[in-house]
Amino acid sequence: MQPEESVQAIELNLLCDHRVSEARAAHCFDVTGRPGTGDELRRALVDYHRDWVCRQPAESCLCRPRTGHNFVQKSRLPKDLTLVNVLNVSARVNSLRPPPVLEPRLEAELKRPVDPLAAADEIEAFLTGLFEVVNSHRDERTVRVARWREFARSIERTSASTWNAAAGAWRPARGGIAMARP
Repeated sequence: MQPEESVQAIELNLLCDHRVSEARAAHCFDVTGRPGTGDELRRALVDYHRDWVCRQPAESCLCRPRTGHNFVQKSRLPKDLTLVNVLNVSARVNSLRPPPVLEPRLEAELKRPVDPLAAADEIEAFLTGLFEVVNSHRDERTVRVARWREFARSIERTSASTWNAAAGAWRPARGGIAMARP
């Protein structure tokens, strides 16, 4: 795929993505100087994420007039619906540093080399502890979820980059260990 074809794909995704309302798209283009080229669009998306989604969520991703159609009331979800969230554990852990936010036991576990063959109960214990810390220090970032059944059909379980695509979030390709389960 040629670089400009890649940008055209991004543009088409922006136009067709039902999660991006006209009001939010207009806001993005207004505050980023109305990008006119592929390079400007790429830069605008990075800038918008950094300057608005991360720093001013109440004016971007949490702004009800711009994104209210994306919010689902907890009481409206069927109790038997299994959802999935793609989480970059390393990035999330780094956002919880320095201690005392991250308790010493979790900090020590993170310093150990990642063992892809670790016992399921070890992984479960680590993730349970991490999620407790994440939930107790939750910021206003939105949490994107997808239905597990559709997600599982759309991914390669050992390729984390396919997880982001299936959940509708782009991330740069990096090495690492990938695991997927509901």
